[in-house]
Amino acid sequence: RLRDRLNEASRDDVCLVYNPEFMREGTAINDVWYKNPIVLAGDSIAALELIESIYRQIFPVDHNINYIKTNFETAEMVKYAWNSFSAIRLAYVNELALLSRKLGADVYTIIKGLALSEDLLPTHCLVPGPGYGGSCLPKDTSGFSKVIEQNGLVDSMVHQAIRSNEKHINQLIEDICRLLDNPISSKKVAVLGLSFKAHTNDIRNAPAQSIIGVLLQKGISLTAYDPKAADAMKEIYPQVVYCDCPYEAVREAD
Repeated sequence: RLRDRLNEASRDDVCLVYNPEFMREGTAINDVWYKNPIVLAGDSIAALELIESIYRQIFPVDHNINYIKTNFETAEMVKYAWNSFSAIRLAYVNELALLSRKLGADVYTIIKGLALSEDLLPTHCLVPGPGYGGSCLPKDTSGFSKVIEQNGLVDSMVHQAIRSNEKHINQLIEDICRLLDNPISSKKVAVLGLSFKAHTNDIRNAPAQSIIGVLLQKGISLTAYDPKAADAMKEIYPQVVYCDCPYEAVREAD
């Protein structure tokens, strides 16, 4: 709205830059110097460079600063997303504390185990995908959710994660079908990646299984490529055309 008002006023001499902060109360100065990413958003390169130059005058030359330059929407979302992510983690730890009390477990040792396992899935390695699968996450979240229920904790964050994953896979299927003009039964779709994660041939609970099954039911022709998991998926869906390279799979695909 601010940008629109400036445009309406024909104020070409005024540029808008969005610069959200990531500071914690009580440690704000230390966070600015050592932990705070500098997020700058705007549609003027000159304005972004001006604000960045101000920061560079504040910090020492050898200071390692993480600059993120992006658009307004992303900058505002990264602020909300970070605080919500923090809230989700804190709420989950509190749920673990309640469950630990009922089971006689030590929640502080559990938290230590979570922290020491952080390298298994660091935040900076997270990328959006078609949903989680494999043997461990579906099996353990399902089992853990039953333990949680048996101890009187209803609708935990683990339950919500399971439902969220199911919704995400279904939403992806809906999006694929929406993007294909009718009649979709005459369309060809290429599936790149069949295993539940890269560098493995494991297709157990792979989202690709669910997606392929629904698309085949709708009469859509499918080609697929996966350097490791094609043989395993072929045993379940022999009607899919499995290709030796991704370019072959996407040729003439809708």
